[in-house]
Amino acid sequence: MSMIAALALAFFGLASPAAAQLVAAKEGPVVFGHYHLRVTSTDAHQKFWGGALGGRAMTLGPSQGIAFPNVFVLLQQGPPEQKTTTVDHIAFQVSGLPAIVQRLRAGGYALTTRADVNRMYRVEDDIADVTGERMSVAFVTGPDGVKVELIERRNAAREPVAPAHQMGLDHVHFTAQDFTAMKQWYMNATGATIGNQTYLYKSLDLPGLPSVLQFSRLERAAFELTGSPGPNSSPPVPAGTRGSVVDHIGFEVKGLEAFSREMETKGITLDVPYRRVPAVGIGVAFVSDPWGTYIELTDGLAALP
Repeated sequence: MSMIAALALAFFGLASPAAAQLVAAKEGPVVFGHYHLRVTSTDAHQKFWGGALGGRAMTLGPSQGIAFPNVFVLLQQGPPEQKTTTVDHIAFQVSGLPAIVQRLRAGGYALTTRADVNRMYRVEDDIADVTGERMSVAFVTGPDGVKVELIERRNAAREPVAPAHQMGLDHVHFTAQDFTAMKQWYMNATGATIGNQTYLYKSLDLPGLPSVLQFSRLERAAFELTGSPGPNSSPPVPAGTRGSVVDHIGFEVKGLEAFSREMETKGITLDVPYRRVPAVGIGVAFVSDPWGTYIELTDGLAALP
């Protein structure tokens, strides 16, 4: 089955109430939309993303997926390559982090917070207290080694920001040795604007999604990311995403046909040019960033009923 044919079948299955989850799409022309995972067992991933993390299961034609506020996690059957890529981990904002950690532990999933957060942070019961940024975080490793960061943000009164029992998109974390150039590429390609800038990571904002794109080197991340080197070793060069558990990421774009032409005028060559999937009225295109991150662009995903 061709990629486009598979997409047509997948999008047909998205015509469900869960598709309204991309609520940030009403805020602007380009928002983050989905992660597309290559997985050994869709059942294992449904149990993790749906059962343990509380996402809403969807039938995607012959495939499956899970909906969360502002992001879909789509599943494609096929054993992934184990490699360190430009997309280091998937990050969610949550409410009630201790209860979620307890549920993950009961499900037998590996909580890796102490190994994955910077040593400056205190970790207790698999949760790191990042006091200066008013948040607590935990890391968990799911099926096929997919790494997930769970972030509970708090306001000045130390109350949770996210609504109770909610779990939704927080950010996608990119790694590259020249992460400044990577950040500039995404600004140019998507129209994202400068977000939070710290010593450890830099971020970009998209409409309705502050700091949703975060960038760092492996050895200069806010958290010690997958494959972080020791003090006397050279950091690995992150590989492209294709074939890994996070095979590609997706942005939802209003007016994708014109947007695709604009990308080409900027010197960005599309891997798969814009085309429609007539059965569901969806526009799609694919592009790779210069570091090998494979990116799907969609138009209409957020509008499905």
